[in-house]
Amino acid sequence: MLPEVLPGAQLPVKRHPATLGEALRYFFRENVTQVEAIYQESEFGGDGDEMMKRMIRDMMFMCPLRALSSAWAQHDLPAFMYVFDFSYGLAKIIGLGDFHGSELPFVFRNWLEFIKPIDPFHSPRHMADIISCKWTSFAYALDPNGGVDESRWPPGCEDINREFSDWPRFHATQRLFYDLKGRPEVHEILADLWLKGCNGYNRCTQDNRFPDDLFPRDPKCNLWDELASTLHWVHEGAFAAGKKNQGELQETASKIRLQRGGQAASEALRVASASLQRILSSVEEETNSYFDIGAVALSLCCAARAEGASEGIAGRWRELRVASHWQHHLSRLCDTTWCYWIRELLPVLLEELRGTSLVSALPWLFAAFAAPLEALVPEGRARDALLVELRKALEVGIMQPLCAKIEEDLRLLAHATMQANKDALPLAPPEEALVLLRLRPLRLTVTDVVDLKDQVELRLSRHFYDLAALAPQDAEAYARMRSVALQRYGLDLLDGGLPAGSLAQGLDVIDVMRNVHLLATQYCYSLHQQFFTQASNQGEAKIRTITVEHLAASIRVHGYGVINTARAPKPGDGAEGRRAHHVVAEFLADESVKSRLLADKQWMQGRSCYTWARGVESAKVIRRLGAGRDG
Repeated sequence: MLPEVLPGAQLPVKRHPATLGEALRYFFRENVTQVEAIYQESEFGGDGDEMMKRMIRDMMFMCPLRALSSAWAQHDLPAFMYVFDFSYGLAKIIGLGDFHGSELPFVFRNWLEFIKPIDPFHSPRHMADIISCKWTSFAYALDPNGGVDESRWPPGCEDINREFSDWPRFHATQRLFYDLKGRPEVHEILADLWLKGCNGYNRCTQDNRFPDDLFPRDPKCNLWDELASTLHWVHEGAFAAGKKNQGELQETASKIRLQRGGQAASEALRVASASLQRILSSVEEETNSYFDIGAVALSLCCAARAEGASEGIAGRWRELRVASHWQHHLSRLCDTTWCYWIRELLPVLLEELRGTSLVSALPWLFAAFAAPLEALVPEGRARDALLVELRKALEVGIMQPLCAKIEEDLRLLAHATMQANKDALPLAPPEEALVLLRLRPLRLTVTDVVDLKDQVELRLSRHFYDLAALAPQDAEAYARMRSVALQRYGLDLLDGGLPAGSLAQGLDVIDVMRNVHLLATQYCYSLHQQFFTQASNQGEAKIRTITVEHLAASIRVHGYGVINTARAPKPGDGAEGRRAHHVVAEFLADESVKSRLLADKQWMQGRSCYTWARGVESAKVIRRLGAGRDG
């Protein structure tokens, strides 16, 4: 990136030593002596590339980290500083060491199979175990060590937290940081080049001098803290370059007035070239002044050419100026906040759009009419009113016709299927409906997004539920329509859970319970087929039946509570019931009845069914016994 910022710079610095001095003078100007006193080439063995890398590392990452941790520590906020120290093996290949964000694969445990271990202590999975446990412990207890209570440590991290050294908290008086590597260690930020003595954390080595400077010493960070408040490199550089170019332009203009062509033309070209280089390296706000300078230079250089204002070099320069501000021009051309003043046309546009091949442009149309929600009316009642208006237009213009079209297609298909009429089957679903269902969600605001497919599923599910509740006998037809909707449109309609009904299922369970006395006198129960059937002597044209399945489905419709209100208790009901049971028990215990039943049981052995003739014979035998005193 250096050649793009500093015109004429050449890399690597080891082959082009002059580049280092030019870069320092370009960026630091009057502070270059102060920088060279702190960052000396001798510390880096004369390697200017390593020196520049360390300067960028200290300025952008390490020293701001020290400042932030110190600020937290001064306010008694817990701060835990670390330096990631894991070799990917890329330093000797492409000169890439521990780069920014290189610990993220170990945090999320992805891409580990692409990281080759350098030695056993640099196993990627071993490193991932350490980092993931430290991060998880911090999430559990706001302490990467997991806290004092081991029972609250994250599961599976007990061995990691016990084995490796404790991660200390950063304090203003004892600035300790964690060295995250195969076997983590604790170090302290040192003030100067010499070691401050051996303590419980630092080994007796000089670990803040290249190439073992895990963390820059204080003089380096103090330098960047001091320069941060005074350096405005881009602004000052652009201003100085502009003044210089302006002076050269004035000088060149005076020369051209005296004599055209020759040396004056080359001077103008040089100024235009310098302006172009500044345009490529400056921020957007400063490019206009450089374009003006270049335009004047080119006009002076090409004054003798017979070219139009939009032709030749001048025309290309204008095109370059427009292209360099393409974001501004594109934003201006795509600004649709004016749609707020013509929003009454949106329903008309939706009606015209529906049924045409342009229906796929619906997201862009709504994006245009929703633009005022963020730029023109970002808050207040006007915004809420506009949002309601847009949703109403979408509901009336798109949602209701789309749901009606899909429901009509499903009904025609279900009706033709039930009638076994192949000629009446719709050949294919409406193309307009398929296009609308495939559209991406419509974005009105950051938090208001409308998914057409989701809304259609919601509306049809609710509509089919209401219709099935009103007419339970049509529940099977709506179930078939839901299945067809999934096959033809990909719509996953919800089953309302209502039990299916049929006109041939007879009385409702509530009617049966209200007239339980009629059930006892007019209906007979079939033990073999498990249903009630109306007696044939009632004089009705049709015989009603009540099945167990019908009663169960009816109970699911009304709820189990109707069973408790089947019949209100009356005085004496309990005594009458016990007396009836007693009579039945005495009848079955009678020796004559019991002997006949035992004879029938023995007769049934070896036979598959109890015949009608045998039943009539047994009934005659029991009737001959006569009635007792209790009836």
